[in-house]
Amino acid sequence: MPEEIFIRGGVQNGSHGIQNHSDIIGNGERTRTKDSFRGDGEPYLASFPRTKTQVSTEKTFDYDMDEEIRLEDLRQSLCQPKTLRTTAQIYEAACSSLNIIPIHGFLKRLPTGTVSLQHQKLGPEEIKPLAISLVRDRQVGTLDVSFNSMGSEGIIYIAEAMRVNNTILELNLSATNLERSGLFALAEALKINKSLRTLKLESNSLNSKQTDVIVDIIDNTPQLRQLYLGHNNFGNDSGKQLARAISTNKNLQLLDLKWNHLRRESAVAISKALEENTCLKQLDISWNGWGKEGCLALAKSLPHNTTLIDLNLCSNRIDMFSLGFLLHGLVNNSSVKTIDLSSNPMTTEGAKAVLEAVRRADNTSIIEIHLQDIPVDKEFVEKVDALYRKKFVRVIHGVELNSTIKLEVREHDPNDLNRFDPVLILFEYMRLDNLRVIDFFQFLDTSNRDRLTKSDFREGCVSLSLPLTEHHLDCVIERLDVKKDGVVDLEEFMTVQREISRQVTQRTTRARSKGKEDEGLISLRKNLRDIVEKRNQSHKEKARRMSTSKWKTSLPKLKILATISGNDANEANMGDTFDATKRRKSLATVDTLPLLDAPKKNRSNKRRASSFAALPPDTNINITLNNNNISQRLRLLARKENILDEIPAGMEIIT
Repeated sequence: MPEEIFIRGGVQNGSHGIQNHSDIIGNGERTRTKDSFRGDGEPYLASFPRTKTQVSTEKTFDYDMDEEIRLEDLRQSLCQPKTLRTTAQIYEAACSSLNIIPIHGFLKRLPTGTVSLQHQKLGPEEIKPLAISLVRDRQVGTLDVSFNSMGSEGIIYIAEAMRVNNTILELNLSATNLERSGLFALAEALKINKSLRTLKLESNSLNSKQTDVIVDIIDNTPQLRQLYLGHNNFGNDSGKQLARAISTNKNLQLLDLKWNHLRRESAVAISKALEENTCLKQLDISWNGWGKEGCLALAKSLPHNTTLIDLNLCSNRIDMFSLGFLLHGLVNNSSVKTIDLSSNPMTTEGAKAVLEAVRRADNTSIIEIHLQDIPVDKEFVEKVDALYRKKFVRVIHGVELNSTIKLEVREHDPNDLNRFDPVLILFEYMRLDNLRVIDFFQFLDTSNRDRLTKSDFREGCVSLSLPLTEHHLDCVIERLDVKKDGVVDLEEFMTVQREISRQVTQRTTRARSKGKEDEGLISLRKNLRDIVEKRNQSHKEKARRMSTSKWKTSLPKLKILATISGNDANEANMGDTFDATKRRKSLATVDTLPLLDAPKKNRSNKRRASSFAALPPDTNINITLNNNNISQRLRLLARKENILDEIPAGMEIIT
């Protein structure tokens, strides 16, 4: 018995199914079902003359002798069936059976082997005869039915045809309203199909609900080489599932994941999967959000990947800071030949850094770099020419900007607080400075009105050395002013403080559950600690300067007298009662340098002198001031003689 062609319908009872080619005959011209095959297995349609004669299938025939058709002609018409040999014939017969107008474009393109039916407004009814004709087709290699609202029912017809068809190499089902039931039928059919190499499922709004079926297609379709999944809604959770499939896959050579909301954790997971993947040659992850986290993961995985040739990172939020990580991975990779970094906020200096990194790298195989939509200057163009002369690297970039303004590179400032929530900055500063909420509120409330205005916050931030801008202060007022009356009272202040504290706790708990710390909070607290430390140091220095200025005085001029009684006299007590016979000699009238850090209350206008050695006027004298355990070496300036040098021990004066 020849093999029957069986197309499962879109409903469970099979009412849409086609049992064999004999079912596609309409207008009463129906032949046998199971015996309507020739000896070579080809189906045929019997052609009957349109007469009113009742024809019997027995060996003897009942006929009207008055008819013009002879018995031999009738037998000949029964014994010589009309065969359906071509896909076009089967398609037309199926359309006739289903009362569908044939698609002229399908018939026209059949001989070329590439059937493109984009934007033809095809529904499941129009897809059904097309699928019937493709069951035994041997000439169509590419089938494109994208941008047609065929839904899951139409996809099921295509899937059932793919179970038998082994000539279609490329199937485009993009924007066909693909749902889970249709995707599941397609996945099951591809497990049987042996020919399909390229599958396109773009713009079908696929999300996390269909990700497991996509993973099933990746894992269980060994003949598949190219998979296009762009312009869908996979997101974070789906990205992690796809990453696991990528890491273990052994057949895919091209994977397109552009425009799929892949950011942070999903970007990191897919980047890490490249370290274990051993077959992927082209990866398109453009128009996602790789950013710093994804570039850091690529920096670690790319040096270990030896198969990837083409990497598309267009429009992935790669700035100067993220670019540094990415370049570290690229220059240590030996397989990547084409890299696309277009439409990223890396500035002209970032584009120059890419060229310089490739120029210096010894292990890289890059031969083409895409840097469109990035401003470039004359220096960049010169670097492009130099790179081509040295390594034959082709750089595709935008138009050169002729400007007299020199662009300055703004280096990344790790202490920049603009990336943090200003309200979070305010309360974290309060916590690190060991202030209570009420104390902090009273510190800001300098006018003692029990409510804070923008001016109070501005003056408080200046006093605390907090670098908050006017925009930050506007955000603070908007967030703290719960009652929307233009001012912030203590109740509002405490309410928002509790909310911020709860958010910080949740962030910390969430990070620790993943076995790591919240890098944002750590960075913020480090910056705030530095600000508090600098503020305290500045206040101490200011207090010391004020103390010095307050207590800085000039000692009065001292007239130092030496009493000599005769040539033998060695010692005398200043202030003693001198005999008339004793001779007094004025040694010098001196000035003393200002006495630093001398408390005023301990200075006395009374001068008391102790014993000293009576010396000639030009003798160096050491004066040590002892007052409240303060010892200060003074330098004496002589009015009468030359300036005295540093004085050795000799005389002690207590004031």
